[in-house]
Amino acid sequence: MIQKVQAFMVRSRDYQNEICVFWSDVAQSHQLVRGTVEHAEDPETAVLREIEEESGLHRLSIEMKLGERTLLVRGGPDRTGPFEEQLHHAFLLRVNQPTVDTWTHIAQGSEEERGLAFQFSWLAINETLEAKIFDDFKPFIPELLRALHSARS
Repeated sequence: MIQKVQAFMVRSRDYQNEICVFWSDVAQSHQLVRGTVEHAEDPETAVLREIEEESGLHRLSIEMKLGERTLLVRGGPDRTGPFEEQLHHAFLLRVNQPTVDTWTHIAQGSEEERGLAFQFSWLAINETLEAKIFDDFKPFIPELLRALHSARS
């Protein structure tokens, strides 16, 4: 089974949590950083590597694992490949460094993504978040909201 990681990167701004996203023309929705766990790599190491390769952000802290889900999806960056079973590990990470509101990062890493320009921004985490992001990320939103709510309490 192919293992994947998803990065729910959150920052606090003006007393509101925001999540780091980039726009995908292929999916026609916002996506989060995600990627494949490499051979002999644990998911925690993979999520930090993928964040740096795809967004350029580093020195993030993993607050918690939001969960795991097994998905049957079409493979490849544009989701046109054959169906494959994937185990997705989702992590909540806190961005504890100053960040700009929007930026472009030229992806490193896999051949499929190397050289692609990703346009990053921040979305408010509110009732409209689920409608704005790609389907693969939606199963983890309830746990994300619970984790952020309990952190405020």
